[in-house]
Amino acid sequence: MFLNDQSFQPVSVFRFGAASSLLLAVFALSGCYVEVGPNPSAYYDTEVNYSTDITDFSTKYLVLTAVTPLALAMEAPEMIADPDDYTAPRSVQRAVVTETTYTYLYDDWYCDAGGYTEIEAEADTTSYSDGFTYVDIQLSSESHNCTGWSKGTAYMVNSDLFYDVYGWYDDWQNKIDSVNGALSGELVTSFSGKAIDYSHLDVTINDISPNDYAIQVRADLALDYDWDFEYAKLTTSSTLHWYRYDSHPHQGKVRISDGHTWVTLRFDAGGVWREDSSYHDSYYSWYELGY
Repeated sequence: MFLNDQSFQPVSVFRFGAASSLLLAVFALSGCYVEVGPNPSAYYDTEVNYSTDITDFSTKYLVLTAVTPLALAMEAPEMIADPDDYTAPRSVQRAVVTETTYTYLYDDWYCDAGGYTEIEAEADTTSYSDGFTYVDIQLSSESHNCTGWSKGTAYMVNSDLFYDVYGWYDDWQNKIDSVNGALSGELVTSFSGKAIDYSHLDVTINDISPNDYAIQVRADLALDYDWDFEYAKLTTSSTLHWYRYDSHPHQGKVRISDGHTWVTLRFDAGGVWREDSSYHDSYYSWYELGY
């Protein structure tokens, strides 16, 4: 009923870097869709009546809105697993002998179709003789009209994002031991006449196991969907769970509300339950949603 926009297609993970590679923190594996269908009219959304009601927005668009900051937070475990990937290469490896290393990176990356992103990152790593390494990393990413293409459709990112991540890595067993991370800032994504504007973004992530992570998210939103526009808030109703290397959460619930109407999205391993203040509820598989 509310799926619509089936002409959307997922965009692959968008990484960049000079001496290292880094997730741009926007169009992550699970997250961003652009309108590329050969016949959009075949998927015309009869549910949207171009009013300012959050329940009128398509499920794919709202899932994208919710999942994007979660996907960005999932970069935190990778920072613990390989801080070298986010800062200037170090001449020594982390490991068995006790050693403390400080690294710093400041660089610009020019985007494929215009604009650029500034990256500043610093990391302190302390390796202990028992084979554990403590990592403390801060990274900021500012994108200025950073534009790319996917299947003939342009997308643009403007952002001012900041990561603050610390945790332990088990070098002997080659696995993450713990992660505590926070992501904050502002983010605007634009594509196919649509846009999602996040302000006061606040995301936290903590480890449940080496491969499963708990995430909390909140943000102020400005949602621009063709003729529909609405200010709203994104909040966590039930802690989100996301497996490392997966493309979507497998547990938890978020709410998107404009103060008068609301939509909740409840995630499980198979898909998403959508419920709203108009007493509609529907279930969509991750496959239907393009994941």
